[in-house]
Amino acid sequence: MYNFSDYIESALTILRKPQATMKWYAVPLFVMVLYFANKEIHEGNYKIVLGGFALWGLISSMRYGTPWSASQAAGLLFGERRSESVILKEKLKHKKAVIDSVKT
Repeated sequence: MYNFSDYIESALTILRKPQATMKWYAVPLFVMVLYFANKEIHEGNYKIVLGGFALWGLISSMRYGTPWSASQAAGLLFGERRSESVILKEKLKHKKAVIDSVKT
């Protein structure tokens, strides 16, 4: 009916089959994080919550990269240095693998 580009078709297949791409273990982990953060905030332990969010930010910046290049600084800290182009190539390879697994 419609002529969609390949990118739109791949996005639609991912949306139509979430069981192939959704990491369901993340849902209970997210609920636990919200519970403990709420508990610590009500007890007045703001430093613990802010420290947890800072650690999460550091880890996510290492994994996904950020515009301010915190991933490279954190990579130096942990002995791993990857350029942004290498990270983007790995993401593209992973996306292609997910799309291929959804198509089959």
